[in-house]
Amino acid sequence: MQDKLCVRPYLTKQPPLRLTLPVLIASLGWTGTARADETLLQYAMSVPRAEEADTLRFAAFQVERYDSNFFRLPSGVDPNGGGRRSTVTSTTGLGVGIDKSYGLQHVVVDAAVTRALYKPYGNLDFTGYKLSSRYDWAVTPELTGTVAFQHARLPTDFEFTQFRATTNPRITQLARLDVDWRAGAALHPRLSFFTTEDTTRDPTFQVESYRSRNAQAALVYQFRSNNSAQVYLRGARGNNTNADAAPSLLINNDFTESEAGVLTQWTVPGVTSGEAAIGRTQRNYSTYNQRSFNGLVGHLNLNYILTGKTTARLSASRTLNSSQTNFSSYYVEDIGRAYLDYAATGKIIVRPIFQVRRQGYRGSPFQGVSTLNLTTRDTSLQVEYAALRSVDFALDLTRSSRNSNDPTQQFINRSASVSARVKF
Repeated sequence: MQDKLCVRPYLTKQPPLRLTLPVLIASLGWTGTARADETLLQYAMSVPRAEEADTLRFAAFQVERYDSNFFRLPSGVDPNGGGRRSTVTSTTGLGVGIDKSYGLQHVVVDAAVTRALYKPYGNLDFTGYKLSSRYDWAVTPELTGTVAFQHARLPTDFEFTQFRATTNPRITQLARLDVDWRAGAALHPRLSFFTTEDTTRDPTFQVESYRSRNAQAALVYQFRSNNSAQVYLRGARGNNTNADAAPSLLINNDFTESEAGVLTQWTVPGVTSGEAAIGRTQRNYSTYNQRSFNGLVGHLNLNYILTGKTTARLSASRTLNSSQTNFSSYYVEDIGRAYLDYAATGKIIVRPIFQVRRQGYRGSPFQGVSTLNLTTRDTSLQVEYAALRSVDFALDLTRSSRNSNDPTQQFINRSASVSARVKF
């Protein structure tokens, strides 16, 4: 199973944050409360990398968002039997970052906080935050690595919980060490050690609450064209921290996990770039083996320059995720996304986006229990306007719908949001 907090657990260094709100929305799939809040936290942190003489960065923003079906309820169902289905969310955010290089060393520290006000559901108002730090170290030009830490507090998506009278805070955390040794040869080793945590205060079947400790080794071959290919092997130990309300004798919280696979990255300057990976994951619960699962995982990311103003971006992924409930032990999640970046002018970017996400819940410990299948489709139009070097605006129009063999899990939602950000 892919590490949920680090999109590429087998890669070491991540590029500096140079993200705009529409790019973040497209990458995270802004269809629910927590993903929206995480997107906005990233938005506050995504100030362009500081110049050498200016290591301190700040950003402030305001976002107004309308949802026609905030709690993602089926047609004809109102919250709590009579409340409003629609909401207006006002989110204010502040971000600060430090970005400094010292010879071969590089340090980045970012922090962001958001305050979301849900009208008319003031009892759900939520303060989220995210802390992120990264130290790119180098003993020599050949021996390098990264030490990274992330910690965030988010609301749990109402897409998952539907109507709730109270918030359900979600905590995510990642601590990571990468070591890369290029000893003058095209083939070189890369080692990674990381711990992850993703927990919700209250059980939610679509969020796996877990903690895990991981070790990973890879052999990387660097071609002269700077393209690369690698094989990797990952092992992990962990436990599920608040499984759903199934009989306790059916739940063993401790698990071991392994994954082996191959990954390649390529770039054809001025034409295309991309990354592809495929592997196999095996998770074992020793006491109650019926909860164990295995299968193929992988992803494909492809960027293709159509014209000087237009770039097509395609991505697809498959992950396996634990879901210890009465009706499942895990779910298979397939996501496909396609969008265009069109630079209408030097200051305006337009992005049409389409995404499909399928989740199939499998492995019920009980005989005769029906499987649950969910298919969510998101169609968006996003426009970004860079009015000044330090001021930008964004508009997002999205229609989301979910089909399911369980009618209570179906919904349609239309949303619109406008945002303004100041960077200094």
